[in-house]
Amino acid sequence: MKQIGIRALALAVGAGLLLAGCAENSTSVSSVAPAAEAPAASAPVSTSTDAYPKKAINFIVPFNPGGSSDMLARAIANEGAQYFSQPLTIINKPGGSCAIGFSEVITAKPDGYTIGIANNGVSQLPISMETPYVYYEEMTPICEWGEVPYVCVVNAKSPYQTLDDLAQAIKAEPDKIVSGAAAAASATHWEMEMLGLLVDSDVKTIIFEGGSPAIAALLGGNIDVTVQAPTECIPHIESGDLRCIAVFGTARMQNELFKEVPTAREQGYDIVSELWQGCGGPKDMDPEALSYLEKAMEQALADPKVKKSIESLGFEVKYRDSEGYRQKWEETAEIFRNVFDKLGDRLNVA
Repeated sequence: MKQIGIRALALAVGAGLLLAGCAENSTSVSSVAPAAEAPAASAPVSTSTDAYPKKAINFIVPFNPGGSSDMLARAIANEGAQYFSQPLTIINKPGGSCAIGFSEVITAKPDGYTIGIANNGVSQLPISMETPYVYYEEMTPICEWGEVPYVCVVNAKSPYQTLDDLAQAIKAEPDKIVSGAAAAASATHWEMEMLGLLVDSDVKTIIFEGGSPAIAALLGGNIDVTVQAPTECIPHIESGDLRCIAVFGTARMQNELFKEVPTAREQGYDIVSELWQGCGGPKDMDPEALSYLEKAMEQALADPKVKKSIESLGFEVKYRDSEGYRQKWEETAEIFRNVFDKLGDRLNVA
């Protein structure tokens, strides 16, 4: 079996995948009230009247409501409210392939009152397309929340039981197999192009405006396969309408629905693509605010209620502090450079 050693912690799209929902330009605001009781004694709250935070913190989500980014942010803001002395106000700012939301965070006053989602899009987007900022250089990382591998799913009526079945079909009849992606050059696009490269063949790709339309097309029999975050697929796997044939992680998932599904590597195809989620702030963010948010987020992620909410979305809770998260951003950007160099024109879809 031909293999290429590429590890890409790819990007999320589809109302919760990297670019899903970014094509629309609506804005949704949801204020989250602080907990009724006082914050826990261990919460990083100062008694000084001048200490941060003195008012609600705006939290920008660069996607429409309902996707994994939005649901994770709300889990932190709601179930983790006791660890913040002021509420987190969720503001959905989709559009421009995340440029609207990411740019608003980067250019906000660096006082810590505007922060937002910073997933692997901050590393991939500046590599795969023109962006107003090099996000992974201009944004201040606060912390990582969790990770999950992307999954490869087919219609339950499909003849393909394994990733190798699909790969051999791609090899036998170039351009016959149709893949659906949530956005061009996204984490829901490149994996199937890499599979085609590994078997010296070509995959036909249809670009949808988000993960949900791609899933709908798969359910309707209009495409053969799609790669998505588990969040998008769980309801349809539970209903028996979709089947997962591979996970693109370094190890099998612990989630009950996916734990028996082999990784792509186990099946002879060295493709690793993971979605990670976290938060970031403006460039040159106030150190006091950064320190406060790092500690509050760490405590929230350790809370059983928050952990359960995050794990219900298929994610493994994984905290990294600001420095660790910055290192991950930079390493992932380099990984994506290598991936896109190898794929070249395969990611150009008319």
